[in-house]
Amino acid sequence: MSTIKGDLRTWLLGDTGITDIIGQRLFSWPAPQNTAFPFATIQRITEEPQATLSTAQGFVFETWQIDAYAETDGACETLSEEIRDRMHVTSVQSLTNYTLYSSSVLSVDDNIELRDDASQGYVARKAITVYLKRSTT
Repeated sequence: MSTIKGDLRTWLLGDTGITDIIGQRLFSWPAPQNTAFPFATIQRITEEPQATLSTAQGFVFETWQIDAYAETDGACETLSEEIRDRMHVTSVQSLTNYTLYSSSVLSVDDNIELRDDASQGYVARKAITVYLKRSTT
């Protein structure tokens, strides 16, 4: 059974601007320890099902967070821009098992984080918050 997270991952990785930067390194949050940079993670923050008057089948409003990680702020910004461009949906998009009606970027937060290895270095992270409307099936 396909999940919306899996469909969004596949759809995001269908953009060569993204895959040229991260390849297939888009993970459910959190990413595996010591993952090579750059990479991205995805997680659902909220889900608001909406039913129609005639049926429980309707659509869902969701908030997702997609985090872009890179070793430099410039590389992180480039990846973040590619993700934001892909997630700015103004026309209906057919995913593998769902329909994406609309999507917009609500915010992008800049962060610098301590690396998860022993290097004591830092990495850049941009937290991209996205609001979307999708089908329930």
